[in-house]
This record gives sequence, structure tokens and C-alpha cells, in this order.
Amino acid sequence: MRVELILILIVTGLIPCKSWPNQYLSKDFTFDYFLFVQQWAPAFCYSIRETCKSAGATPRWTMHGLWPTSNGSEGPNDCGGAKFNIDTINSIEKQMMYYWPELIESHPYAWLWQHEWTKHGTCAVSVPQVSGEFEYFNGTLAKRAAMDYYNVLNTFDIKPSKEYTYNDTEIRAALYKGFGAEPMLECNKYDDGNYILVQISFCLDKTNLNVFQCEEFVYKHDTCRDTTIVYLPFTS
Repeated sequence: MRVELILILIVTGLIPCKSWPNQYLSKDFTFDYFLFVQQWAPAFCYSIRETCKSAGATPRWTMHGLWPTSNGSEGPNDCGGAKFNIDTINSIEKQMMYYWPELIESHPYAWLWQHEWTKHGTCAVSVPQVSGEFEYFNGTLAKRAAMDYYNVLNTFDIKPSKEYTYNDTEIRAALYKGFGAEPMLECNKYDDGNYILVQISFCLDKTNLNVFQCEEFVYKHDTCRDTTIVYLPFTS
């Protein structure tokens, strides 16, 4: 579960197919939980060493994805069925552009959305809150609004800066206090020998999309343990 810096960590599984529409029945959808993943644009763009689109001047963590996940394994992905249709999410496109943006300049603006729906959303259709394309994106945006990483970190005086660094334990403790479970952090090496915080993930149950403590398999792939972290500042 290391950072894939263009498409990252897929952790999924399968749930009994009962009465889902025929277009969703190309695979078994059994899985155990969701991995809820947000990324930090300055660190992502630094890591991929590519030109990024401007995410604006307002600092915020943006969505990477909501990934159906099986205990102790990765997959399923690309479960087939309904193809991505940009018109389906037309009513929430403004929110998507702000909170779930495509960051890579060379990609079309909807590239990430199509990728996330095709690879992960099609495997989540058994869960009512995210059972179709609109529900998947709208439901994930609603959860992101309830899980504002930036505000929680800021509350505990963890703020973006190139001048200050943080122990990974400080960041973990703040997020634990904010959300009630240990996060999985993903970092990349920075030029000064420290690490930059790229991505934060939490496990969510399938019933109410509530946060819970992940299985050990998830935490084994944490790439920020025992590190000194630079929380890069947001720039326009």
C-alpha cells in the first residue's frame, strides 16, 4: 500500500451480489470495508515531479478515492458495469473540481474521476450510500466534509510550513483525537532528507461509513513511521 503517485494503493474485496442491476453483475462485490483516502496537493505534485494544475490558494486536503477493501489483500478493481458518464455528476461538478480535482496538468480535468469510478466505484455498488456513480461521488464528498483533515491538524497546531517539521507521532495523535482511529500515513522523501506528508487514509465500515481502527495489514504499509515530516505549504 505504498503511495502510487499517479494511481495509488488499491485495497479492495467482494460482497454477495443479490439484487443489483444487471449492469453491475460482472463480478463478485464482496469486500470488508472502505479505505478513505485524501491527498495533499503540494506534496503530491512535488513527488511526481510533473506540472500540476493550480488547486487555488485555499489550503485543503482533496480526495483521492474511496476504495472497497478486503481483509489482508488488495482488490477487487475494475468490477465492470456502468461506464463513467460525466453528465451523471453534472450537479456536483463544481464541488468535484474543488474537493476532488485532477492535479496533473497533462490529464483531462475528469481523468481522476473516471479512473476512480472505473477502478473502485464499480466495486462499491452493493453499499446503498455509494451504489451508483452519482451516489459514489456525492457520498464520498459528504464524508470528506465530515472529515476535514486540514481543520483537525490545524486545531492541534500542525500547520503547513517549510520552516517547521513534525514527528509522525504528533500527526498521528492529532488525527486520532480528531477522528477516533489511527490513520495510515504515506510519505515521500524530501530534498532535505526529511519526509513530506502526501496522503492520509482511514478505514470506514460499510454500514454507515463510520471510521474504525484498520486491520494491521493496512498499517504495515504506512510509509511515515519514525520519520520527521515536512507539511509543505499550499500555493496557488
